[in-house]
Parts: sequence; C-alpha cells; structure tokens
Amino acid sequence: MGIENATLKLVDVESFIGDNKSWHIIFDFLAFPTSMKVTKGNGLAEAKWFEIDKLPSPDEFAHKGWGQAVLLKHASVAPLVPQIK
Repeated sequence: MGIENATLKLVDVESFIGDNKSWHIIFDFLAFPTSMKVTKGNGLAEAKWFEIDKLPSPDEFAHKGWGQAVLLKHASVAPLVPQIK
C-alpha cells in the first residue's frame, strides 16, 4: 500500500527477540498525508481508511492484535491537526 506526499515522523523503535529466537527491530512512523488517496500494491485486495474509533477488531490485525495496540498508542499522542510542511 502506498501513501503519497506524506510527512513522516519516527515515533518509536522497538527491538526484541522473537519466539523463534530471531532478532526483530521495528521502526514505527506516523504519516501525515496531504491527501487521503492510497494506492494498492500487488496482492492487496483492498485499502481504505478507518476512523480511529472504528478500527476493525484486534483479531483482524496481525500478531493477535499487536498492530492495533501500537496504532492506538501512537494515535493517542498524535496532534489532531498536524503541521504539514
């Protein structure tokens, strides 16, 4: 999925050892797009925006809802009206 013309803000870096003993490093970014247009990549059936209080249930997110928890954590500290440069 692609979002064009967005200002990105690095908000967290996570590092941990997974269940299979492999090392994971994750960079969490907030994107402040200049439009709501998204583009689909190969193998993606649908891409759409959700209001933060109307997200799909945690079981529809990868890793047992972990992605939803990360999204909600970062959305709660994001400014309501971001400064787009």
